Amino acid sequence: MVQLSHTAASRRAVRTCSSITEEDSASIDHTKIARIAGEHRPCEPRCALDLILRGTDIYLPEGPPKPDPSAEYLVLMQKLRHEQAEKMYATMLNIPEKDDSAHSIAKEISDQISVILNVLFSAIFTGLAICYLRKMDDAKTKAQLQPEVKSITLLENEPDT
Repeated sequence: MVQLSHTAASRRAVRTCSSITEEDSASIDHTKIARIAGEHRPCEPRCALDLILRGTDIYLPEGPPKPDPSAEYLVLMQKLRHEQAEKMYATMLNIPEKDDSAHSIAKEISDQISVILNVLFSAIFTGLAICYLRKMDDAKTKAQLQPEVKSITLLENEPDT
């Protein structure tokens, strides 16, 4: 059974047909329209099926109103909206998403240990380099402070002239 929307022609055809009683609704059944057209076609030219159906659409009644959302639903939706906003913010800053798998946690710990060791070795070797340079500078200063002693020595096999 298909419900069709009422038009002026379909309302007029229902009024002229005395055998069908139709309440004043927004739709009419397609079998009623076919019966009206079949019964009144010879005597009433305005009751032809093509004239009655012209301008009609399939009638889709409005569904029942949506129930109010529950408190759990509202809390869940708020949580999901917050997570979505965080994801959008992270993508704007190019921050990778957190992955809580064992492999990713091990990789993160390994990266942190690597950074700590790099800083530690850099500090140690920088300190050693500074000590080495300081010893060289001290030796240079000490050498400049000592008076230069020049002496002449004669070689034994050379004749004196």
